[in-house]
Amino acid sequence: MKKLIFISFSLLCLAILASCGKNATTQTSADYNISSFETALDNGEDLTDKTVVFNVEKTSHNILSGNYSLLAGNDNNLSFKSKKDPKVAKNDIVIIKVKSTSGASGKYNISYTDLSEIKKMDDVSIVHKKMDQKKLALNITDDQVADEDGKVRIKGSTSLPNTQVTIGMGIIGDSTTSDSKGDFILSYDMLNSLKTDSIKVTASIGDKKVTKTITLKQNQKIIESYEASGASAASKEKESKAANTTSATQEKKEPTPPAIQITFAELMDKLNSNQLAEGEIYTFNAGVIAKSGKNYPDHWSDKINNHFVRLCDPNNISSTIPVYAESIDVSHALTSGTVIPSFTAKLVNVKAYGDEIGYGLSFLITSINGKELDTSGFKAK
Repeated sequence: MKKLIFISFSLLCLAILASCGKNATTQTSADYNISSFETALDNGEDLTDKTVVFNVEKTSHNILSGNYSLLAGNDNNLSFKSKKDPKVAKNDIVIIKVKSTSGASGKYNISYTDLSEIKKMDDVSIVHKKMDQKKLALNITDDQVADEDGKVRIKGSTSLPNTQVTIGMGIIGDSTTSDSKGDFILSYDMLNSLKTDSIKVTASIGDKKVTKTITLKQNQKIIESYEASGASAASKEKESKAANTTSATQEKKEPTPPAIQITFAELMDKLNSNQLAEGEIYTFNAGVIAKSGKNYPDHWSDKINNHFVRLCDPNNISSTIPVYAESIDVSHALTSGTVIPSFTAKLVNVKAYGDEIGYGLSFLITSINGKELDTSGFKAK
């Protein structure tokens, strides 16, 4: 009889344990419910190792990524992901421990560990039942100045950490994420701007977004260089007019020889076989080697401050030549809508070619797409 009672008691215990099954839990508290957790995400808080309790609205399994997802929040905008099958169903209540978070515009992916299932939400003690939404503010000072390379390191801060910050729409302009203190640095290139640029900087996190327009200043040395170049050109033009006025008996200059239409490949053949001579003029189509990731030409200066860029064969971009031209003039050719710009170049003998001191034959661009350029600032000898 005692043996029968013992067996019955054992079976009863097993039945009780089986009925508990996956609903058993050792966890009775959580840091957040789903509402306060979403607010904390929107506030940019670091939620690593925090716990959240929520009702599973939907489950899914991505065969390609291997992720099992538990969806919750408004419009299922929170996706809790794990490579391990949580073995829970819709309307189950679970507590998870956050491993990492990612996302923006109110939609977040949360990697988690340590899932526990709860019978009733009332069984859980929640530390942060409600959280206040923090306002997003963007702090950037006006009149930040470019360095001697024409680049501005735009320093600023956001009131919320881990906020995405972009110049413009962030497609062409630089973008970054503010750090845990809200600080950030963006990079902006002002080489094609003479004095100032006005740009829009946008900060966004969750459904919060703020935009500020700031003014950036060009480096004073670059401004002085442009102004000196313009003054030199004006002075030479004035001297030229005076000389023409006072020299009535001066012999007329011989007319400029007509430009020879040639392909880029033919021009390169003449160059490589030493068949070019000073004073010859050629018109040809060429591509422009643009600065990496930018929409203006790669450019630099020689030892006597002549500016030049690099052109290429439109049919073979590995075939290139350096030509003397202002990068701004060539930049206009890049954005003018012409598929392949047309260049007219005059062969000149240059005192300083690139980093070398000494004479060398090179190309001086005198017109682009038929528009004459001001080459008075060019120093040939």
